[in-house]
Order: sequence, then C-alpha cells, then structure tokens
Amino acid sequence: MNPTQEPGPLPLLPEAPLAGAAPTVLAREPGFAIKLLAPPTGDSIPTMTPPGQGQLLIPLRGEALVREEGGSEGKVIMTVRAGRETRLARGSLFRVANDAQWGLLSHTEGTLVLAISTSVPREAERVDDLLGLAQARNHIAPRQLFANESVSLEVVAARGRLPFRGWLPYANTTPATEYSIILEGAFNARAGVPGEEHDWRGPLPELTMLRLAPGTRHRFRASGAGLCIRLVISSRVHRGDQDEPAREAFTPFARP
Repeated sequence: MNPTQEPGPLPLLPEAPLAGAAPTVLAREPGFAIKLLAPPTGDSIPTMTPPGQGQLLIPLRGEALVREEGGSEGKVIMTVRAGRETRLARGSLFRVANDAQWGLLSHTEGTLVLAISTSVPREAERVDDLLGLAQARNHIAPRQLFANESVSLEVVAARGRLPFRGWLPYANTTPATEYSIILEGAFNARAGVPGEEHDWRGPLPELTMLRLAPGTRHRFRASGAGLCIRLVISSRVHRGDQDEPAREAFTPFARP
C-alpha cells in the first residue's frame, strides 16, 4: 500500500498471503507495521519467530493457535519461563511481548490474522475479546486497548438503527496517520480535508482497511441494523503542532 496515496478503501482478502507464506505488509509507520498473516494448518509445533519486536495479533477470520517460548537467554514470558499456547478466536486481541519467541498455527482453513509489529512490554495484558466488548453495548466510543510511544489501538462499535442513525457523535481530525479496519458489519465513511471530502458509494464491508492521512477530517456511520465493529490503529508520531485529536460538536438534527 502506498503511504502517500489519497484516502481510499483497501479490501484485505485480495491482499492475504497463502497459508504459510511470508506476511503481507499493508503499511509501515514510524515505530510500527501492519501485516496480514495466514498461518499454516496443522497440529505440529509452529515455526518460531525469534525475540525482537512485539506483536499485537488479531484473528480477522477463523481461529489460530499462538505459541510463545522464552528467548535463548532464558528471559521470562510474562513471569512464566515455560512456553505457553493460547487459542485465539476471531476478534480476539493477543499481545506478544518483545522478549518472546512466537509462532502461529491455524485451527481452521482460511485463517487470517492481523499483526501489528511494535514494542509490547512484558507487563501488558494478555488477551481481550474485542467482539465481546463491542456486543456488551449498543455504541462504544473509541475504547483504547493498547498504546505505546508509536501507536494506539482502539475498538469502536455502533448499530445503524439506534440513535443518530448510527453516526458516531463527532467528526474527528487526527494529527497523525490513522487506519480503520472493519472487523464486523459495515460502515459508511466520509473523509477528506474541508471542501474536498470523499463519500464512498455503498458501505465499506468487513475486512476492508481505510487509510486516513494526517489532518484528514473523517466520520463513520454504521450500516444496517446489526452490530458494526471497527479497529482504529493510530500513529502517535504527530506532525505539526497539534497534539490531540480535534473533535467537532455533533447534533442529531443536522444531516450528516
């Protein structure tokens, strides 16, 4: 994906690698990279990646098994020296610490895992159920799940037939690059600099990624009656003097 391109949706399925192939790099930003993994299917021990950069792993389709082992220097894995395995359902978030060797296997055919390579401290929480968090409420304003000096990860949920016709109650302009990935359902989106906004025909479906350049004003609306969930991956390396996201007031009586 060209980092300088205009905002636009990228369907992830055509970008997915074959099972067991090298990851597909979707984006690189200072301090993190976004990749797609298609782990091989089987019951054998997965090929292990040496310790180094941590990982945020989110199965987008299917289920995966992640295995961690201590590094060659015997560093602990979240205070446990022995290796451990965790089964990841679709929509769960797993954090691999920097000092762990790790590997993935698929429990189902066609498993697709989103990986955010970045610094993950050993003290970080282990697993979050993103779908469970979203299903607990009708609307969730951006809820931060992880953050370091380079990147933050949030989950947002909405239903299209509830208050405000599914639009989140603000328009947002971020100082740094932002990526939205549709995890479930579909969203309508409007984005662009003032006076040059983009409206995409039809909703953005599941497993679509939308890149928003720094300074892009944007707004999302849930499409349909069901629950719609998206991940928001934001660079924290700001450009310019603006330090916090700018949010405009919203009234449900004004047409979006």
